[in-house]
Amino acid sequence: MSNYALEKSFLYFGEIFKKNNLFKAWKGRAAILCYHRVLPNLSALPIDSPFLGHAVSTGRFEEQIKYLSENYKVVSLDEVGKSIDQSKEEFLVAVTFDDGYKDNLVHALPILEKFKIPATIFVTTMYPDGNEWIWWMELWETLEDRQSLSVNFFDKHEEWKFRTSLDRKKCYSKLRNSFIRLDYDTRVAFMQEITGNMKRPQYSGNVLTWEDIRSLSTHQLIEIGAHTHTHPSLASLSYDGAREEIFLSKEKLERQLNCSIKHFAYPFGGTQEVGHREYKLAKEAGFETASITTPRGVHRQSRWELPRFVMSEKHTSSYLELRLSGYESFCRALANNIDYRRLLVWG
Repeated sequence: MSNYALEKSFLYFGEIFKKNNLFKAWKGRAAILCYHRVLPNLSALPIDSPFLGHAVSTGRFEEQIKYLSENYKVVSLDEVGKSIDQSKEEFLVAVTFDDGYKDNLVHALPILEKFKIPATIFVTTMYPDGNEWIWWMELWETLEDRQSLSVNFFDKHEEWKFRTSLDRKKCYSKLRNSFIRLDYDTRVAFMQEITGNMKRPQYSGNVLTWEDIRSLSTHQLIEIGAHTHTHPSLASLSYDGAREEIFLSKEKLERQLNCSIKHFAYPFGGTQEVGHREYKLAKEAGFETASITTPRGVHRQSRWELPRFVMSEKHTSSYLELRLSGYESFCRALANNIDYRRLLVWG
């Protein structure tokens, strides 16, 4: 069955079951939403862009935030973290943003202000420090300009021919999976091999500056969190490398903002990119919470592995309702054959 057909089935049966409260055990105590970019028009992104899955139009974002404000108690990440150890029955929702994109300030903040919704923005600190190279943007731009690509790296030779946009997406996906596992210096070397260019482009209009971040940090609705310094997959780094990425981002933000940085989000945040070593490092660094991107509600797990739902344009208010109800978590668990006894641990 295609992904489209699976999604249609998911929505169809969700509408049938959502009023029966059958999935309360999968709902958890809270839900954390993870956004990346909020743009007036998604056509501003490259055609067939692989980034569309992490972008939301301002119209859709307002629909989602309005729905949350009218139907849920939306709180800060502080409150979600504290609720884990308490026996409160009230379901909480928190809003977060990853990476530190400029549009979080320009386009998302006015909508958050309109509905008085708090949010945490996790910042990758190399961007405001002046290194505004975003490798996934350069990679896609490079593929868009090519009809073929030949790469020699990691003692391997790979070749692709681009007849359709799907060919480019498949190539991008494979190369992205390689980039994710690299430290910063190796990432730069790999991009040099792909592009034949020693100079990396800067994407200054896309990311927050220190001035922007200082302004956001004083806003009553916004809290700034850390997201490492160079946005690597932490699990792929040495212990010392992972520790430096986590600790350095916290130190830089605290020095610039003159306040304690309490929250952290692991880059990429999936089970292949973060594990128990990283959870311990986040705790050791002094963070009160740390967030992953496993899509389910918050139960009684450690405060240093809080799951989040990554949001995109397809998530209408009806779709969002199904995500927060526990129905999506149930469907994912069923598809992945997760032991139902885990409910006793999560509950």
